[in-house]
Amino acid sequence: MKYRAYQAQQEFLDKSGRKTLREWETFVSFCQSAGFAIEPADVVMLDPISSSPPPPDLECSIDGLSHYFELGEIIQQDIAWALSRRKSRPIMEAHIPLDTGLEPLETILCKKLNKKYDLQARPISLLLYFAYGPIFWRFLKPLVEQKAADFRARFEASIFDSIYLYDANRQEILFDFSMSFAPVIT
Repeated sequence: MKYRAYQAQQEFLDKSGRKTLREWETFVSFCQSAGFAIEPADVVMLDPISSSPPPPDLECSIDGLSHYFELGEIIQQDIAWALSRRKSRPIMEAHIPLDTGLEPLETILCKKLNKKYDLQARPISLLLYFAYGPIFWRFLKPLVEQKAADFRARFEASIFDSIYLYDANRQEILFDFSMSFAPVIT
């Protein structure tokens, strides 16, 4: 009954509300996968028009300290296109190009790393995530490893304290960078 009530609630949300709810759900799932002890009810979704430059997407408490997160969904355009037409024809994974994941990852990474955020929102982490469709990580991983030094340089020039790449479907953290540790690519 609770699940049906939750689904019904989603029907009444506008596009922005559904996006906010999806980001909240993704973040809570990420925290469970990362082992962050957070209280989901205490995650505060921040209003992007509350300041200039805007705050990141959300604030939460980790180990009793305030922490901010900016989220970015990595959308593989060809997979999104194929999934949007799934009712009219079957999708075969083998027909979807396997190397399309790096370009959308680089695009969202550059966009988020170059964006300005409210200077009061510190510490701040970036959570990039795949939420729809297969991501072909076994093919994408070597490409990410080849670009790790470039990603690290971009990250170190940004305001972020850490960056995570998360597969929301499999609830798995694929890689993370932090200021104090070497990148971890799983």
